Amino acid sequence: MTEVIQRKYENFKSLVLKLKSHEDSHNDELDECVDEMIVELHSTFQVNLNDLRQRIKQLRPTTDDPCFDQKMFIYSQLLEEFIPIIQLLEQCLIQTLDQFHILVQQIWNEIISNNGIQLEYFIEQHQLTIQTFIQKQVIIYLEQLQFKINSLQK
Repeated sequence: MTEVIQRKYENFKSLVLKLKSHEDSHNDELDECVDEMIVELHSTFQVNLNDLRQRIKQLRPTTDDPCFDQKMFIYSQLLEEFIPIIQLLEQCLIQTLDQFHILVQQIWNEIISNNGIQLEYFIEQHQLTIQTFIQKQVIIYLEQLQFKINSLQK
C-alpha cells in the first residue's frame, strides 16, 4: 500500500512542477491531466473494490462441501472481521482525501506567497503523514486479522 502511495506522490510532484510553470498554453493540458488522474483514481478504486467483493464471496463454502458447517462457521467469523476492516478502509480514504485537500491549499498558498519555494517540503511531509497514518491504522489492524485467521485455522 505504501508503494502505491509513493508512486502517486511521484506523479503528484511532477504535476506540481508543471503547475509552477507560468505558461498559459499548458492550462488546458494541466486541467486534462488532473481530470485524467482523478478518473484513473476512481477507476482504480472501483476495480479494487469489485475485486475485494469477489474475493470475499469466493470464500463462502458451497453446500456440497463435506465440511460445510465448519467452513461456514469460519466464513462467518471472517465476515465479522471484514466488516470493521472495510469501515476502517473507508475512514482511511476519507481522512487521506481530507489531508489531500489541506495539501492542495498549502501548495496553492505557497505558490502565491513564496513562489513555491517549499513545495517539495509540503509534499514530502504530507506523504510521510499519510504513510504513518496508514501504517498505524491499517497495517496494525491487518496484522491482528492475520492472527485471528491463524487461530481460526487451528
